[in-house]
Amino acid sequence: MRYLCLFSLYIFGCQSTPSFTPTYAAQRGEEVGTFRAKSREFTPLARGMDPCLSPDGTRLAYTENRPNGDRGIRVINLKTKESVLLNVEGKNYYGPVWSPDNSRIAFSIFEKDRWHIGVISKDNQDFRIISTGSTTDLFAPTWTFDGKKLVVHDLEQVYLYDLNGRIVKKYPAQQLAKDFSLSSSSHFILSPDEQYFLFNAGVAEGDSTLLPMEAIFSYDLQTDLTTRLTPPGLFSSDPYLHPEGELYFSGSEKEDAPLNAYQMNIQTRQLTELLKNASRPTCSFNK
Repeated sequence: MRYLCLFSLYIFGCQSTPSFTPTYAAQRGEEVGTFRAKSREFTPLARGMDPCLSPDGTRLAYTENRPNGDRGIRVINLKTKESVLLNVEGKNYYGPVWSPDNSRIAFSIFEKDRWHIGVISKDNQDFRIISTGSTTDLFAPTWTFDGKKLVVHDLEQVYLYDLNGRIVKKYPAQQLAKDFSLSSSSHFILSPDEQYFLFNAGVAEGDSTLLPMEAIFSYDLQTDLTTRLTPPGLFSSDPYLHPEGELYFSGSEKEDAPLNAYQMNIQTRQLTELLKNASRPTCSFNK
């Protein structure tokens, strides 16, 4: 197995420090909200899960669990604190992900006995399912950094879809993941230069009885090398990549301990705990 435990520092090139103070979003318990890294004070905004902050830091999308068992997605305007339900034809859709240019939200939606990928504009219009031709369940959408494609997988293949529903490219999932275990919650993120994937997967490690140990990896498309990024012993999931090479994720050192929100510099491998008792961190990265 071609697997490296050391990560090359040139993957994202030389990166600069963000020129403005970002806002962060996270989930704590059954609430979603925002926080600043300096103060580390969490401001709850709504009951929900799967928070995703718009890249410009003005809106927060999240999954709302309804009393009747349905799931939907709401978006909060962080200035007015008003929220709206996405205008989506469906009773079970979740996991919002903002496009890098703030123009669209992608999400998973159950339609006609299959998991598909839906997209809607930031103005809550033009909802469509882009994966109508798929014959398999598709999971965990993420955007490419040009905002023109979506990365999804069906446990067997990793696909790049354009917004017209065409499969632009596909990769055997096990080519990327090697011997590590994939699930419907595994996310594949294509790097800004489209030379690397980041993803989370299960690893045979520890003596967990409640949850499988997970870690976050990179896969180099040029060298076919898979590299572990997060340290052994740290349960790591929900990866979110900043375009300047900062990785955000949920992590816990014990299976029965609360998750914490972490940040890792991919070049230096410096690990920072951003917020205790929090998960699914995302970050604003443009004005």
